[in-house]
Amino acid sequence: DKVKAELLSRGASEDNMLIISSDFSDVAKSKEAVDQTLKKFGVLDYLVSNHAAMMAQPFLSQSYLQDPDYLEKIFRVNLFSHIQLAVHALPHLEKRNGHMFFTSSLAGEMPMYTAGIYCSTKHAMNGFFYSLQQEL
Repeated sequence: DKVKAELLSRGASEDNMLIISSDFSDVAKSKEAVDQTLKKFGVLDYLVSNHAAMMAQPFLSQSYLQDPDYLEKIFRVNLFSHIQLAVHALPHLEKRNGHMFFTSSLAGEMPMYTAGIYCSTKHAMNGFFYSLQQEL
């Protein structure tokens, strides 16, 4: 509601906005976000993906950080959901010569003591999207 109110206060039209809030640990939500956008606007010109799950603790400091289910959930949010957004958006973007933007982090370029899991997801994200950029 705050984002919508801010956009309206800056003169945006409610007809030209769609705010999507989602739990991207459910990777299927990526397709739903693309589908909701297409349903409202009929076309897709840009995809801006800016979501992440972050934790700021040394990996060995908490046992839950080492749990495979927890690790998988963080990778679903920080990597797999972005990939699925690209997969589902790309055919629609190609039709309109559109563009995709994915927010990563400095943590994707260098390690950080208290963010090992986060850094690893962002390194993986950078590797994937730099490679996809070359493919396209």
